[in-house]
Amino acid sequence: MLVSSPLIQAEIDAGDLVEPFDIRLQDLSYYLIYRQHSEQHLAFRLFRQWLRTQIDIYTEELTAGA
Repeated sequence: MLVSSPLIQAEIDAGDLVEPFDIRLQDLSYYLIYRQHSEQHLAFRLFRQWLRTQIDIYTEELTAGA
């Protein structure tokens, strides 16, 4: 899995995660990949909304600590 380095730097510094490859993403982007017909399912829409909320909360915390 490729993850934006700034999002996991604390875990890398603590030794909880390791970087097995020399590949780094520098942006704070998220990508949710799904089939087009998934939007028809309530469970998917609820999950996507929850995920967006979590991203908003995390982004606010990240920028408040900067």
